[in-house]
Amino acid sequence: SAMMTSALVEGRDFLRARAEAKRRAAVPEGTPVVFAGGRTRHATEADALTFGNNVWATLDKVRDRVPDMVLIHGGDTKGVDRLASSWAERRGIPQVTFSLDMRLGARAGFKRNERMLSLDPRYVIAFPGNGVLERLVIEAKARRITVVDRRGPLGTSPKAPPG
Repeated sequence: SAMMTSALVEGRDFLRARAEAKRRAAVPEGTPVVFAGGRTRHATEADALTFGNNVWATLDKVRDRVPDMVLIHGGDTKGVDRLASSWAERRGIPQVTFSLDMRLGARAGFKRNERMLSLDPRYVIAFPGNGVLERLVIEAKARRITVVDRRGPLGTSPKAPPG
């Protein structure tokens, strides 16, 4: 029954479109900027401070280019997301968090990336993280989204390999 199958697919597409519309409605007006990074341990207090300052400086720079930015991040209270979140609060920048759907197990991080990129962000800001973050950067570049790469030492721009 080809008819039945196509109706089923259309229904699924409809539900997906409706969920998408609902999610977009939940995102404040403005230009989405995705911020991503993992949990980093720093050897010294000074290193932690330098890292934090680099996060804030990077966000300030992006905000200069995108005055109506909406910060999109994973909402990890123990990771670099927390630094970005406190920056947004201090600067009065609206923020939307995409938490992990733990029912997805190992796929949760990749699914979250997909959902964040579906907002068509102007920039993806990448601080050091794991393989899920690497995929986010690859996907963003594939979609021609500008990546602000801060995956170098202490949240700096990575040095180009010599040669």
